Amino acid sequence: MNDSPLHYALQVNTSNHSIDESIYTNLSTDGKPEIVLLAAAPASGKSTIARKMSLSHSFVRVNQDELGSLPACTTAAKKALTNGQCVVVDNTNFNPQTRQTWIALAKEMNVKVSLSVFICLCVSQSV
Repeated sequence: MNDSPLHYALQVNTSNHSIDESIYTNLSTDGKPEIVLLAAAPASGKSTIARKMSLSHSFVRVNQDELGSLPACTTAAKKALTNGQCVVVDNTNFNPQTRQTWIALAKEMNVKVSLSVFICLCVSQSV
């Protein structure tokens, strides 16, 4: 069984635009602080996944819409990592420069970083 965040992030039920709960319930970490970047289109379920990860795995959810800027997000993430907590970055993260910011932070803090890309195809049905 593949326990990587990417494995679970790819389990999206496209028939009704719902997210398989195993995305966040089966995520395994090694107990060390890490950064998980969620990357997906707007309104594709990133925030739902991030909230579930924060509840079921005690990840600190970092969201730029709520914190206001990338520097505010990196500051919050750095604080969480310093306290030994894992961080889930709830953003589209399609921009390579943005992802590089998180990779640099992971290197600075000497923690693992992973990118979870998922695609949600919303299929409309004719009535």
